Amino acid sequence: MAAGNAVLDIILAPGFIEQVRVRAGSMQQHLAMLQAEHPDVVAEVRGRGLLLGLRLHVPSAAFMTRLRDSRLLGVGATENVVRLLPPLNIEESHIREAMTALHETCATFEQERKAV
Repeated sequence: MAAGNAVLDIILAPGFIEQVRVRAGSMQQHLAMLQAEHPDVVAEVRGRGLLLGLRLHVPSAAFMTRLRDSRLLGVGATENVVRLLPPLNIEESHIREAMTALHETCATFEQERKAV
């Protein structure tokens, strides 16, 4: 009960939900840019708020493996969708770090396609 109450205290603190909305908007904008820069890898950005997913043109398992090598975790949703589930208290610096890992991961797939 104490842990649940502590979580509620944080979530109900003034400005917390608005901060979540701001971070979610930032993450969605970054993911839209990711899709625009890597259209051969990222087919679509899905989701609302911070519950986001990437529909891919490459197998999600391979994408998640490479993403993990960049120290970022994703969850497979289907054969070609990776879910991104950041915490509600994510900071902008963490979003930038995640986007760097995502761009690098997409670039590895693009390099492979060019080599073929």
